[in-house]
Amino acid sequence: DDEAMFFTPFMLSLKDRAHVHLLSLSTGNYEGLGEVRRKELGASARFFAAQSHECVDHEALQDGMDTVWDVEVIAEIVQERIATLEPSVVATFDEWGISGHPNHSSTCRGVEL
Repeated sequence: DDEAMFFTPFMLSLKDRAHVHLLSLSTGNYEGLGEVRRKELGASARFFAAQSHECVDHEALQDGMDTVWDVEVIAEIVQERIATLEPSVVATFDEWGISGHPNHSSTCRGVEL
């Protein structure tokens, strides 16, 4: 999906140099593609040699171009994963969601909390 396209250069720079954990805040089930997106995340995790990957399926975080996500829900999920995984760096979308996707923009704001 577009996330793989946006983050590939950064992820390649980390390959074999850092412990990587991938977190997708949605199954990407827009147009019924959730299972396909889950498999894509798994394939990306293997390609980038990620230590772990997770695809969240939360009712408040459903994929769609007309959906703005609740930043408090995002913050709670991300903070839980940070407490568990203790990463030294968290990478996410910029405030415009790179492509203007409202889910991506919401993700940035939630991570910043």
